[in-house]
Amino acid sequence: MKIYQIEITNYCNNSCSYCPRNQMKRKLGIMSMQVLNFVLKKIENNTLRLHHYGESLLDDKLEEKIKFIKERKPNMTLILNTNGSLLTHDRVNSLFEVGLDKIILSYHDEKSLKHIHHIKILKRPKIEIIKMTDKESEDISHLKDLGYKVSLKRLRDLGQLKREEILKGDPVERCSFLKNNEVVVLWNGDIVPCCECFDDTHVIGNIQQDNIVSNKSFEMCDTCLGYGNDTEETERREI
Repeated sequence: MKIYQIEITNYCNNSCSYCPRNQMKRKLGIMSMQVLNFVLKKIENNTLRLHHYGESLLDDKLEEKIKFIKERKPNMTLILNTNGSLLTHDRVNSLFEVGLDKIILSYHDEKSLKHIHHIKILKRPKIEIIKMTDKESEDISHLKDLGYKVSLKRLRDLGQLKREEILKGDPVERCSFLKNNEVVVLWNGDIVPCCECFDDTHVIGNIQQDNIVSNKSFEMCDTCLGYGNDTEETERREI
């Protein structure tokens, strides 16, 4: 099974205007070691993102889980997304020490940058800061000067993608979920077909069951940008 990302937790310490968590009806929780073990038994790919609709750093056993993954899948590349507010110097060190490969810091507001000056310079190349913006351009070169890789990403409402006229062709061809049958595993083991699925409306199975998962098109796919495909990034640009 190709698993694009797993939801360490759907608890979050932020409330972003464009994120649909406030509309989320499903139960809050943190992925157990049991569910994670099922993920590792079934995963076929060698890259895994440790986030979905929540702040993964709220899990005080996150380092234990990263170590658990690396012990069983030593060639697995692990990428963590965070809003940055909890990304202290000590936490960065402990995450990389147990085997995390990359941190993506989504720069929402100044709280996201609270600790970046205290992170060791040698660790900074492994951290990419992505500024969420509704502007055509924005000067964040000062972050690059600090040794971080930086990118801009178009600010949009999550959970309700709309296809732009400028993008031609079949969105399925740009979608890693439909094209490559990659899925997302929620904290409780439920499987959803897309990183846009914030609730449990489109559950297509559970990782703890032996059912065969086949990704399929839902109503939202008709207007989707094909978000999630690493080979063709539709929204992000490095600066």
